[in-house]
Amino acid sequence: MAAGGFLFSCSDSESSAECEGEECLEEPTCGDGHCSEGETCYREVCYPVCDIDADCGDDSRCADAHCAPLDCEGVECPAEETCYQGLCYSTCESDADCDDEDRCGGQACVPLDCEGVLCADDEVCWEGICYATCQDDEDCGQGMSCEDGACVEAECSQGEESCDGQCVDLATDPDHCGACQSICDGDTAVCDGGECVQCATDSDCASYEHCIDNQCAPMANIYTGSQVDNLLQKFDGAGEKLWSFDHGEWVRGVAVDPDGYVYSGDSGGEVRKFSPEGDLLWSFDGHDYTVENVAVDADGYVYTASWDGTVRKIDEEGEEVWLFEIEADCTVTPDLSVAVDTEGNVFFGSTSCPVATVYKIDREGDEIWSVEYSEQIRDIAVDTEGFIYLATGGGDHEDGWGTLKKITTQGQPVWTFDYGAQLWSVAVDPEGAVYTAGAWDRSVRKISAEGEKVWEFIDESLYPRTVAVDSDGFVYSGFSDGIVRKFDDQGDPMETFEVSESAINDLAVDPGLYGAFPDEWEADE
Repeated sequence: MAAGGFLFSCSDSESSAECEGEECLEEPTCGDGHCSEGETCYREVCYPVCDIDADCGDDSRCADAHCAPLDCEGVECPAEETCYQGLCYSTCESDADCDDEDRCGGQACVPLDCEGVLCADDEVCWEGICYATCQDDEDCGQGMSCEDGACVEAECSQGEESCDGQCVDLATDPDHCGACQSICDGDTAVCDGGECVQCATDSDCASYEHCIDNQCAPMANIYTGSQVDNLLQKFDGAGEKLWSFDHGEWVRGVAVDPDGYVYSGDSGGEVRKFSPEGDLLWSFDGHDYTVENVAVDADGYVYTASWDGTVRKIDEEGEEVWLFEIEADCTVTPDLSVAVDTEGNVFFGSTSCPVATVYKIDREGDEIWSVEYSEQIRDIAVDTEGFIYLATGGGDHEDGWGTLKKITTQGQPVWTFDYGAQLWSVAVDPEGAVYTAGAWDRSVRKISAEGEKVWEFIDESLYPRTVAVDSDGFVYSGFSDGIVRKFDDQGDPMETFEVSESAINDLAVDPGLYGAFPDEWEADE
């Protein structure tokens, strides 16, 4: 009782305050301010006061005398706690992080007996988690069942785990990758084997990319030279044409360097260089006859093999550096093939004149050695170890003969693989595996570095004329029907690209020399 017999009230004072006995206390703060009338402070946040759920809105429930927002908006929990349905619980990643009487739901340890768990009007708590209400299984969606009035996930099948009441495969689910609530997003939005990665299959990448070691990598560009329509063409990895050039003659040889510059030779004896964008940079007309084959080294020097019986080295400006000529008086002009190794040594082979021969010449154009063969040399390739691979053949179509030969850098035989029909093209990858196209036996094959067949593709209606392999192990073959066919590393057909109305004489792929191992080639300083 205050002096004068009047009842003392803090509300009579000039500012709102709480009363303790006959003493007015300062108004308590909540967070950075004060709660308004009808609100109470809970964990430094002001909420409407309540006695029952009806005192709160549809999106809140009454807990600890305050209206808790079910969406957890504005709720700030202490460290190591997480908000679920408006209240704070211990944080978890799996059930193992919670006590026996709790489970992990929404990264919060919620009570299995549902005590204190708040749910919306159309939901009910089941084992700590809020689910849609139901009367029978028909009220629930596919894969759900009605348990004690709640639509819950049906019992998880083998290989699945329950996360927030949902059955998920932790090996593939991007929202629960490797563990519940472990989310894959950003540049690694795909779950593969329980790890967040960029891709698991090609479908996870752009149309011009494929998935290699869980990374999206650009597909190789494809360069083709064809006859009749006389076109040199460039296509991206999805088969979209980027540019073309009409030679006016059959395009016989195609090569591409590590920087994307393209080189071609035609049946008129012309050699050309193009920019990556398809601009003609120079032409060389020193040959008297068909340029059958073209190769290029890391310094931009071009090597051409012609029916005029010569091999020429041309610099990056289109000027001849040297000429090597077969010294023979031939009634039959030889087909020639050419390749260059990482040290600038040049290898080329002839089909006849007077006998088939493989030559090795140094970077100055001087002969190092030559070896004669009974079979015609149709194509030649060399790997990073200096081993040489010869595609040979002779005779008439199916009645002819052919072999794949591996020889040392000194010209000594290593092994021979018999085909029974002449080969047309050979390519090699960084591991020494060899790929061949044999038009007359209609085969595309992979041969191991030891000379054993790994796989083969044969279609009796098709005639493969040329073959290449890219740095990811994909194999490309150009056929007489004007179609490029792509194979995976197991030899299974993947895609087809219709690039011409006539036969494809030669093709190359990015990146770089032989399309397989540009990093092994170093420019001459």
